[in-house]
Amino acid sequence: MTKAEIAHHSANAHQTISRILDGQKTIINHTSESILKVTSEDRTKPEGKTNATGTIRRVQALAAIGYPLEEQAKLAGIHPDKPRHVLKQKYIRAETAQAIADVFTRLQMTPNPVPSRAATRARAIAQINGWLPPLAWDEDLIDNPNHHGYAKDIAA
Repeated sequence: MTKAEIAHHSANAHQTISRILDGQKTIINHTSESILKVTSEDRTKPEGKTNATGTIRRVQALAAIGYPLEEQAKLAGIHPDKPRHVLKQKYIRAETAQAIADVFTRLQMTPNPVPSRAATRARAIAQINGWLPPLAWDEDLIDNPNHHGYAKDIAA
């Protein structure tokens, strides 16, 4: 990764990155924290997008407790096809990820109370596909592609 890419993805000045690489002894905490958050994935991530892993898991988890994708979209204020589209993406718009995360936060502890064919179908699709329910995910790890949830510990 180039100095310019590190500067861009850490929101620091190019000169700051150059001084650090040239041996500057002291670094402000927020500068070092922002640099340490830069990953090789940032190099290929399209501008304004974020890794879709956590969003995919949130959509799947809400389906597992009976929230059809269309209902999730309505609650998130996004296009009805967006959750289905998200399931197939590596990167998604940050605004979409945030909208779905907000719905997930609101609903993760509440299985869909409305008995409907759509809710039953959502649960069945989730079960067939092995999608984990919200309680199978640690909120601090749901976005981590290397974490795979707690499937053995939790059932929908």
